[in-house]
Amino acid sequence: MDLKQVYFQHLYPRELIYEMMRTSPSLYRKVALSEGEIFWHDLDLLKEIRCEQEFHKKLLEHKSGQIHLGAIQSLREKTPLQKELVFDIDVTDFTRYCQCREKQVCLICWLHIEGASLLLNYILREQLGLQEKRILWVLSGKKGFHCLVNDWLHFSQQQRERLVKFIERKTIDSLREFIFSLEEEFIEKIMTIFTERVIIQRKLLDLPTFQQACLDLLLENYPGLFIVVKHQWNNCHTGVEKWQYLQQLEMRQSLQDIRPSLLVAVQCFYPRVDSKPMGLNNNFKAPFSLHPKTGKISLPVQLEKLMDYSLPFGQLGLAEACDYFARHTCEPPAMSEGKKLLKTWLSQF
Repeated sequence: MDLKQVYFQHLYPRELIYEMMRTSPSLYRKVALSEGEIFWHDLDLLKEIRCEQEFHKKLLEHKSGQIHLGAIQSLREKTPLQKELVFDIDVTDFTRYCQCREKQVCLICWLHIEGASLLLNYILREQLGLQEKRILWVLSGKKGFHCLVNDWLHFSQQQRERLVKFIERKTIDSLREFIFSLEEEFIEKIMTIFTERVIIQRKLLDLPTFQQACLDLLLENYPGLFIVVKHQWNNCHTGVEKWQYLQQLEMRQSLQDIRPSLLVAVQCFYPRVDSKPMGLNNNFKAPFSLHPKTGKISLPVQLEKLMDYSLPFGQLGLAEACDYFARHTCEPPAMSEGKKLLKTWLSQF
């Protein structure tokens, strides 16, 4: 049985993706299939794809697992006019302290994705004023997520570059600036999540690599605390004990500066933004595409789902979705939820 055929015949939300692809009689979106590099912005093919049914026919013919969407353009001119803002966050862009190499992902390094989604959502909603319904969170299928924003569609390339620069924080000083802008309630949320999910559940501070990274940060930014912490940590048996000692020391010292533990947490969590997908001339993977190596489906999800500790190994795959359909003659609940989220997001255009 051809699982791709089953998926695109019975499970794929072609009506919603077609809605993303077709904009108006005078405009079109650059579209490409990942296999064979078939570009549907070709005028002859546009004439062939006049409705959703013909779009579905092309999908089944080419059997491509991925559909890439580009900018919306005029039929007369090929100059990009508008495109969603696309934040592509991959775990491989972070400094990782686990044993993963290259494109591997594990429960430990997924902490960066959990934290990045938390902070990116705060930046978009609280600092930039976006509405929740304008933001769509989509699993990439392997290493992270894509955040699609259907506001500011008309942003020029220069405006997009300025937005990336506003969000990027590549130095400790820029992270400090970000932390000073946070509300106290959100700071406590960061610390609670980091302590519970990173220090206690994942035991990250038990790893020598992370412990050394923390000490390096202290030496560079809090030299007065460095010697005391390093000496006391040698007498602690677990990472949890070390973290508790650091936080107790912060309270006793009555620091006027940013708490070291907060700077550690934000440095681990802060999203590393890939500027390329933001550009007007760059394509992005459409929701419900299939990852070519893992077979996982790029599902739209609630923000809370990205905070799921087990998500790296719990993402819905092609075989699992088709098996569910074969046994129940309906789509998996995760796909139903993803379609609802995409439909709501599209209604805001």
